[in-house]
Amino acid sequence: MSLTTKDLEAIREIVEITVDVKLEEKLEEKFEEKLKYLPNKEEFYASQDKLMKEIRDLRDEVTTS
Repeated sequence: MSLTTKDLEAIREIVEITVDVKLEEKLEEKFEEKLKYLPNKEEFYASQDKLMKEIRDLRDEVTTS
């Protein structure tokens, strides 16, 4: 019993779906792995506030000198 074109097409679709799912899982893992190094929202805004305060202090120091 040999495989028909319909059988081969069904196998190809199954393989495509499986590969797509695996790729999506792998990309999600990579994405999550890279995201863990970024600060969360609160940490980001806290660092920006600190930076802006330093810039303001430097500007005040330069203008008063």
